[in-house]
Amino acid sequence: MVHTINEAGEALRVSRSTVYRLISKGDLYTTDVSPTGSKKPMTRVPDSAIQAFLAKRTAQT
Repeated sequence: MVHTINEAGEALRVSRSTVYRLISKGDLYTTDVSPTGSKKPMTRVPDSAIQAFLAKRTAQT
């Protein structure tokens, strides 16, 4: 399953801008699900990315 940026924020209990910050830092990976040839990206965050992020953060504490 994949999540929108807003849904990922809800799952992580952070703001939309924090999700974008995590993505830009490389802490959270995404996938583009837009149709081939589309000019507008449809960025989604896979469940596995959220789980990996949480596992990494849990291991650090």
